Amino acid sequence: MTGRYPSTLVSELPNRRTADFRAGRRPVRVFYFPAAASHLRACFLGPAFWVNCLGIFAPLHRRAGALPGLVRHPTIRPSSVASEGRAGADSMVGMTDIVADVTPEITPSSYDAAQRRSDAIWQKIESDPSGLRMLTGDRPTGALHIGHYFGSLRNRVRLQQAGVETWVIVADYQVITDREILGDIQGSVREPLTDYLAVGIDPERATIFTHSAVPALNQLMPPFLSLVTQPELERNPTVKAELAAAGKSAMGGLMLTYPVHQAADILFCHGNLVPVGKDQPPHIEQTRVIARRFNERYAGGEEYFPEPDAPLSESPTILGLDGENKMSKSLGNTVMSRMGEAETIKKIKKAKTDADRQITYDPENRPEVANLLTIAAQSTGRTPEDIAEEIGDRGAGTLKIFTAEALNAHLAPPRARRAELEQDPGYLMQVSRAGNERANAAADETLQRVREFMGMVY
Repeated sequence: MTGRYPSTLVSELPNRRTADFRAGRRPVRVFYFPAAASHLRACFLGPAFWVNCLGIFAPLHRRAGALPGLVRHPTIRPSSVASEGRAGADSMVGMTDIVADVTPEITPSSYDAAQRRSDAIWQKIESDPSGLRMLTGDRPTGALHIGHYFGSLRNRVRLQQAGVETWVIVADYQVITDREILGDIQGSVREPLTDYLAVGIDPERATIFTHSAVPALNQLMPPFLSLVTQPELERNPTVKAELAAAGKSAMGGLMLTYPVHQAADILFCHGNLVPVGKDQPPHIEQTRVIARRFNERYAGGEEYFPEPDAPLSESPTILGLDGENKMSKSLGNTVMSRMGEAETIKKIKKAKTDADRQITYDPENRPEVANLLTIAAQSTGRTPEDIAEEIGDRGAGTLKIFTAEALNAHLAPPRARRAELEQDPGYLMQVSRAGNERANAAADETLQRVREFMGMVY
């Protein structure tokens, strides 16, 4: 049985086989499975809700044989590939948040579904990337660390080199979601921009832009906000993660609407790919919901906005040097990508390990040692097990030196490029302005079309 799920929360479905919903459009027929109800109720109040929705209801929303988002670019319609249900979800997803380290729970079944979707997406990318548009980016709080580099930056370069159209947002407005003082915001924006170019993001092939420089993007917020409810936003895993990371109990308006702003960031340019980490598939679901509801409510069923997909990064999560938390500047457990060789060695030597001299790769029981082995493996292209076997019983001191030297060798080219870029701020400003111009052109066109759909052209 198949059916299209309406713009209504699953919790609102009555306990019967079918239900009609009216939300300013024709009634929608929905097939409801009581067998799944208890599972949904069990997870509904937790952040795993959206992921479970994806795992349980994935096959019901899509037509077989189509990748959502990949066939909905307004000007290009790439060939479809086989689909095995829905997966994906939201943070400027694909937008790496430099501050937030809290992520929602992922169940094995939902992760498997997301991985299958991701595998299909990567097959599409490798066979024919035409029509694919990636939106990714960061909230600018300064230079990036090796967690960002291994977790997302390398993946962005890989997608760009594969032929995927690349859009990168420096989300400066999002800096004020959880802080009262901006500080040197221009410097904070310049730092990730420099890192992007240093690792290989090509400004001739990519559009790098800032939130505040694209007014029409932000003007999408009112129509998008009309498509969501307060309870949905309060339950959103991105909001919960940001609130927890900020250490606050009271939620500001910008924090509450954070996922909607992210949806505007993704949809204004009709982004249909938002790469995320393996622990982040819930983070783009709100964007998919908003795109779907806009198309149904305002666009008369036309698939104007794509529902973006989430190709999962194959890179493992890099923990901080404490071996317990993700890398975070606020926790002081980072190795910054821009660090010099001596400083990198000094930082790695302070990394937490254990007393066992025999080096083994055991992430569950020896996370600190496993983390260093992971960094070394990512830097050398070898496996953590292979490196552990080589070091053997020579202890953590040897492991730290091996890891620091491997990391320094791997980062030498982007560090050298970064040093060159830092000496040419005029070029960085030129890249930023060119990207903002392209982003404004796309946003103006999208906003005009949105106003036409809504009958607001005067």
